[in-house]
Amino acid sequence: MLSQAILESAWGTSYLATHGNNLFGIKADATWTGDTIEVITNEYRDGEKKQEKHLFRKYNSWNESVADYAKFFTSTPWRIKNYQSFREATDYQQAILALRQSGYATDPKYGEKLRSIIENYKLYLLDN
Repeated sequence: MLSQAILESAWGTSYLATHGNNLFGIKADATWTGDTIEVITNEYRDGEKKQEKHLFRKYNSWNESVADYAKFFTSTPWRIKNYQSFREATDYQQAILALRQSGYATDPKYGEKLRSIIENYKLYLLDN
C-alpha cells in the first residue's frame, strides 16, 4: 500500500495528491458517486505511452483516500474476483505479481517500480 501511494502520488506531491487528496491514482468509474477531479495522466496502450484526460476520485483528506483504497479491491463483484490473488498475497513479491496479472495499472513497468521503492526504502520491514 505504501509503495503504491509513493509511486502514484510522487511522494504526495503530484497534482492529484495535492488538489484531489488522491494518493493511489484511483479513477472515478461508473460506481463512484463522490467528487471528481480531471487530470491528464500517462496511460500505456499497445505498448505506447500516451497522455489522456481522466476523471479521478477526489477526497476531502488523505485519510479518506487511504480508507477508500482499502475498500476498493472488494467494492464490486468483479473487483472481488479480479483482485483475489492480490488480497491473498502473503508478501510484497506476490502482491506485485498479482497486481500485474490483474491489469491494475497500464504501465508495463508498474511492478518493477513498486519493487524498486519497496526494496530501496526497505518497506518490506513494515510487513506484518
